[in-house]
Amino acid sequence: MPRPANAVEFEVEVPYQVGEPQFMHCCYEPESKEGKVVGLVAAITNITGLKRAEERLRASEITFRQLVENSPFGIFTVDADFASCR
Repeated sequence: MPRPANAVEFEVEVPYQVGEPQFMHCCYEPESKEGKVVGLVAAITNITGLKRAEERLRASEITFRQLVENSPFGIFTVDADFASCR
């Protein structure tokens, strides 16, 4: 379901005195009744695990790219049956 045009959505890093910062995804949208705003619906989700996984994936991709680009050997790709991939 699409969000209303007046919804506000953002991500924020929340520092903690003990432990690592946490990342939160926040979404706020007004609740209307008969054309008037009567409340606010808020959803805050901890996305720290997702952010850490994205960081690890980026680091892994950089490492792999550097290994391929700086390899003194040629690279030949094959499929699971060791047939040449073209």
